[in-house]
Amino acid sequence: MFIQAPAFGGPLKNRELHLCLTLWERGVARGGATAPRPRGGAGTWCAAPAIKSAVGSAARSGGGGRAASGEINFSVIGRYVDYLVEEQGVKNIFVNGTTGEGLSLSISERCRVAEEWVTEGRNKLDQIVIHVGALSLKESQELAQHAAKIGADGIAVIAPFFLKPWNKDVLINFLKEVAAAAPALPFYYYHIPALTGVKIRAEELLDGIQDKIPTFQGLKFSDTDLLDFGQCVDQNRQQQFAFLFGVDEQLLSALVMGATGAVGSTYNYLGKKTNQMLEAFERKDFSSALNHQRCPKAVI
Repeated sequence: MFIQAPAFGGPLKNRELHLCLTLWERGVARGGATAPRPRGGAGTWCAAPAIKSAVGSAARSGGGGRAASGEINFSVIGRYVDYLVEEQGVKNIFVNGTTGEGLSLSISERCRVAEEWVTEGRNKLDQIVIHVGALSLKESQELAQHAAKIGADGIAVIAPFFLKPWNKDVLINFLKEVAAAAPALPFYYYHIPALTGVKIRAEELLDGIQDKIPTFQGLKFSDTDLLDFGQCVDQNRQQQFAFLFGVDEQLLSALVMGATGAVGSTYNYLGKKTNQMLEAFERKDFSSALNHQRCPKAVI
């Protein structure tokens, strides 16, 4: 399980940050109970927050944010890593994605955010994947090279969404050029058609993709089309790709269809509950797994 690091910006993001850090501080006060580590497959990933846009409650809770100057407050990332590991049992991070508002940050901000997560997560986190997608191929390549330089564990890329690729080959050519900029890093395609407007089916994209992109490792599938997701899994079993599902409230359905892990924003504060669902699913206690799945559905 990965979390998507949250953005900590705007009313919703700051409310999430306040909730997360308040829970973490309560844990410290009572001795810092440790949640179970995820088991099996790629596990649960947290979508890492971009730390910006201060609001009083978030700042008071330690969340920090943008000061009047508009600069990002990076000092909270170390505390946030500890919160995720100690309170939520989450040790895999997806940085500068949708929850992290990566595409709203400057290139220098994205690089600095990535550096801080890698530095603060060293010897604490298992995997840190950096989203390096951008509208500019050159910028994506620069971000990919930077991720490799700082020691990230992988990179992910969304489809460019202004001048959109009109077919599979055009999209793969773009992804291939980005992946080639960091040839030693595992490469993931971030499929999120509701935001990119790129309607190329993931199942179609994966057909023969490793012939074009040898470092291709898997897919972050953030769409509700479970038919497409199931076909991705069924038609690529021999490749041993990572199938990371990105719609938190549908995760249990995706597990049934063969998801190997999850990347989500609610795992920032529901990581422990999601780990319990994964454990229940592994031991085939589907009734308990369904009860745990209801938690993110109620929150969302």
